[in-house]
Amino acid sequence: ERVERAEREARLWDWVDALPERQREVLLAVKQEGLSYKEIAASLGVSERTVASHLRRAVSSLRRAAMKVYLFFFG
Repeated sequence: ERVERAEREARLWDWVDALPERQREVLLAVKQEGLSYKEIAASLGVSERTVASHLRRAVSSLRRAAMKVYLFFFG
C-alpha cells in the first residue's frame, strides 16, 4: 500500500513538473501555498482571470494524464 501510494505520488509530481511553467506556478501557489487568485495575479503581474485560466489548463492536463494511465490498465 505505501509503495503504491509513493509511486502514484511520484507519477503525479512528474506530471506537475511537465506542465508549462506558468500553469505549474499557479497550480502550486493555489494548492500548496493556499494563495488566492488575487494574490497570485498580483505576484505574477497578470489578471485573476488569467490565473483561473492557467489553473484550469493545469488541472485539465493532469486529468488527461491520469486518464491515459487508467485507460492503459483498465481500458
